[in-house]
Amino acid sequence: MFTVFEKLAKLLNPIRHVFILAAMLSASTMVYLFIFANINTQNRWLVIALLCFIWSMLLQLLPPCFQPLETNNRKGLLASLRQKFVRVFQMLFSIIFIGVSVATLHLSIKLLTL
Repeated sequence: MFTVFEKLAKLLNPIRHVFILAAMLSASTMVYLFIFANINTQNRWLVIALLCFIWSMLLQLLPPCFQPLETNNRKGLLASLRQKFVRVFQMLFSIIFIGVSVATLHLSIKLLTL
C-alpha cells in the first residue's frame, strides 16, 4: 500500500508548488469573501474556495510525506527491529492518510450536495 503512495508522490512532486499556490489563492479568496462579499455571493463561492483549499493542502502534503525511505542491508537484531518498526509506521501513516482522504471526499460530497 505504501508503494502506491510513493508512486503517486513521485507523480505529484513536480507540481507541488501549484498546490501551494492554489491553497494560498483559495485562502485569500475566502478571506475576501468573508470581509467584502454579501451573503448570496458567500453562499455560492465560499464552499468552492474551502474545498479547493482542503484538496490542495491534502495533495500538497502527499509528496513530502511519502518519500521512499532508504533501506539498510545491515544484519542484526537492532537493524531488523528498526526496519519492522519503520514498516509498521509506514502502514499506519498510509491508513491515516487514506482515512483523511476519505473524510475529505465525504465532506466534499456533502458540501456540494447541499
